[in-house]
Amino acid sequence: MIDEFSLGLAPVVVGGLCELVRRLNERGTSVLVVEQSVNVALSLVHRAYVMEKGEIIAEESAAVLSADPERIRTLMLGGHVAEGV
Repeated sequence: MIDEFSLGLAPVVVGGLCELVRRLNERGTSVLVVEQSVNVALSLVHRAYVMEKGEIIAEESAAVLSADPERIRTLMLGGHVAEGV
């Protein structure tokens, strides 16, 4: 489990950590990423779960969610989207 690893780090450091996480996952290690940066999170995961106040309000493949910036915006602004939940 990795919690907020991009918080306060230089972008070059975050990039290196992302690559390390990808390699660990490719070698068969399951990784749970808790991250507020949508871009960082979606670049690392296969599935995304969006939480609001401790409740999962959306679950989607990262590829599908990445392709829908409007849905991401809605979710990040506290809007519940019924599709895919």
